[in-house]
Amino acid sequence: MFGVALSGGGIRSASLCLGALQALDQYKLIPRIDYLSTVSGGGYIGSAMIADMTRQELAPAK
Repeated sequence: MFGVALSGGGIRSASLCLGALQALDQYKLIPRIDYLSTVSGGGYIGSAMIADMTRQELAPAK
């Protein structure tokens, strides 16, 4: 089980969370995320990431 929490704090938080997600993507860890929790600034980036994913990428692994 792999969860990611993106904290709040407005645009500064959004910038930090973007960097964290870019690092996870660099190591090909994004597809392994089971749970994503976001608030405030982290929500901007978290929702943008989910909106960019295809339905197939979001489907649970079988």
